Amino acid sequence: MAFQTETTNQGPVGVRGWLWALALFLVIFFPISFLVSMTQEVPALLSSWDRVPTTVAVMWTMNVIGALGVTMFSIYCGVAIKNMRSNAIVLTKAFILTAVFLSGLSGLFLIASVDMVDGSSYARSAARQEAAIAAIPRILFYMCIYAYLVTSKRVQATFGRK
Repeated sequence: MAFQTETTNQGPVGVRGWLWALALFLVIFFPISFLVSMTQEVPALLSSWDRVPTTVAVMWTMNVIGALGVTMFSIYCGVAIKNMRSNAIVLTKAFILTAVFLSGLSGLFLIASVDMVDGSSYARSAARQEAAIAAIPRILFYMCIYAYLVTSKRVQATFGRK
């Protein structure tokens, strides 16, 4: 796999460095993290499926389907970056916004499901803490990627200002 790099007066051009790492993350590491997450969540949900309220089951099913969709979108964005498609950065920015939205929605699902299954104040407090602890690092990571896409000279020279 050969990458072209040239330097223009705007900066280096081509998919190398951090841009290559981003494409690799989108195509390989994000899908792996999804699979690891699902291997933990889905068996736990299926083992207690008959005891879980229908609303909770529907919420978590929607969450899994949404996460699968975002994972496919991630792969598509990574391939678009690697192939230097003109709309790759716009797609990747849309992916980031979608992933942040899904992270927040997953946290809300967690809190709502705890409210429906175990309405104690301790359980709700623990669910809120767990949701925040899970969502905040992800959101910060996505903000860093977004900032990179907006400020990188390589991204601007390779794909233009989008």
